Amino acid sequence: EVVQANCVHWRKKFSFMCKMSASAATGILDPCIYRVSVRKELKGGKAYAKLGFADLNLAEFAGSGNTTRRCLLEGYDTKNTRQDNSILKVLISMQLMSGDPCFKTPPSTSMSIPIAGESESLEED
Repeated sequence: EVVQANCVHWRKKFSFMCKMSASAATGILDPCIYRVSVRKELKGGKAYAKLGFADLNLAEFAGSGNTTRRCLLEGYDTKNTRQDNSILKVLISMQLMSGDPCFKTPPSTSMSIPIAGESESLEED
């Protein structure tokens, strides 16, 4: 995709199933980590550069319908901190396919990422 106004829109939908478990004692869902990796295509698609990643705990989104989350991309090189403050916006929609509907979600690990000049931060689709 093309960079316009310092922003790239992929509008790509990924659909997959995942199995979650919960603590028998507390009923709180165990972590279910999903890594979103952002890469930049190079040499006409024959190579790529890793720009960063965001780890999302899907257990935090269970039972909440459609949820939008904005995450700062983390760098793959842990020796150097990322300087560009790239933000990834994802919309997560989950549906219980089977199992006990009585569960508790773990506390959210998200942090607020305010963006100057944007009402809800990053454009809503």
